Amino acid sequence: MSRVREQPGLELLKQLESLAEEMLRARTGGEASAFQVVSLGFLARSWRDLQGVLLLCREGLTEQGLVVARSIWEAAVTLEYIRRAPEERARLYIEYDPVLRWRMLQKAERNPELKASAALLEARESRKQEFEQLHQQFRAVRDKYPNTRYWSGKSLRALAQDLGVEGDYDFVYSWISEQAHVEVTAIGRQFKPKELNAVGIDFPDYLAPAVVIASWASVILEAYNEAFKLAFAPRIKSILTGLAEEASAG
Repeated sequence: MSRVREQPGLELLKQLESLAEEMLRARTGGEASAFQVVSLGFLARSWRDLQGVLLLCREGLTEQGLVVARSIWEAAVTLEYIRRAPEERARLYIEYDPVLRWRMLQKAERNPELKASAALLEARESRKQEFEQLHQQFRAVRDKYPNTRYWSGKSLRALAQDLGVEGDYDFVYSWISEQAHVEVTAIGRQFKPKELNAVGIDFPDYLAPAVVIASWASVILEAYNEAFKLAFAPRIKSILTGLAEEASAG
C-alpha cells in the first residue's frame, strides 16, 4: 500500500490534484481571454507541482515537498492579485515576457565572462534578427513597467500585503524559503533536531502541510473555475472541508 493512502492529509491532497487534472480537461475550446490564458497556465503548472509534492511525500520527504509547494503559494498570490482586475492585470502579466527576456540578455552582456564568451558572441551574430525583434518587443511595452523588476510593479510580499495575507508570507512562506535556501535552521535540523531547542515547525504527519498546500492550491482552482465558468466550486469546497475536518480530528 502506498504511503499516500496511509496518510489522510495526503489522500485528500491527491483528490485535489486529480480534480485539477479533471478541470484542465473540462475547459471548452474557442478564443480565450487574457485571464483564461493566465489561469490555464497557472493551473497547469500548479497541477504538476502538486504531483511533485505527492511524489516527495510518498518517500517521506515532507520538507522537500514543501519547497516545491512554495511555488504553489507564489502562484496563488499572483493569480489572486490578477483576479481582482482580471483582464487588465492578465494582459500586463502576459506582456511582461519580453521585459524578462530582455533583462536576462542585458545581464549576460554586462557579465565580463559571458560578454567575452564565444557562445554569446556567436549567438549575437547567428540570432541577430531574433535579438533585434526582442528589443523591439521590449521597447513596445517598457513604458507599462516603470519598475522592470516586477510585472506588477510590486514585490511578492507587497502583493501578499494587498491581499491581506502578509502573515503567510512572513511566517509560512519565509520558513519554507529557509529550507529552500539551506539556512542554518534548515541544515541544523538534519543533524540534531531534538537538541537544537530552537523555535521551529515540526510535521509529525502530513496533515498540517497538506492543509496549508491545499488552501493555496484551491485559490488557483477557484480562479480557473471562475475564468472558464465551470461548475467545480462545490467539489473544491468539499475537499477543503474534508481537510479541515481531518485537521480538527487530529
